[in-house]
Amino acid sequence: MKNINYALIGLGAIAKNHLIAIKSLPIIYRNSTFTVNLKTLYTTHREQKESLGKLIGFENVVDDLEYILRDPDIDVVDICTPNYLHFEEALESINHGKNVYCEKPLTMNSIQAKELVDLAQGTSLKNQVALVYRFM
Repeated sequence: MKNINYALIGLGAIAKNHLIAIKSLPIIYRNSTFTVNLKTLYTTHREQKESLGKLIGFENVVDDLEYILRDPDIDVVDICTPNYLHFEEALESINHGKNVYCEKPLTMNSIQAKELVDLAQGTSLKNQVALVYRFM
């Protein structure tokens, strides 16, 4: 079984929805060929959220994004930060060879979005934009 090392950027309301979905995968897909390892949580509020991150199951809770970007074991970065941060975080993640799952909007404008799409298309990375509240 493949183990996917997951890093989460942000731990606000939308991130908690992403985590509920991840934690539900073994229930929904009983014969799954992969498991998700909650490797690293990045938060700018490490002191306030470290105990929660550990309770959720993250191995590491950090306040330095470079820690995630430089970790060769991280397979996917899930971006759940305020919208204006998405472009830079996705850009850096792709530039460091990370698969990206980004909550909507991908960027604040179409020029930035095209830049990310063009960059990602030049790689073998998987990238997706989430719209978790689409059914709400």
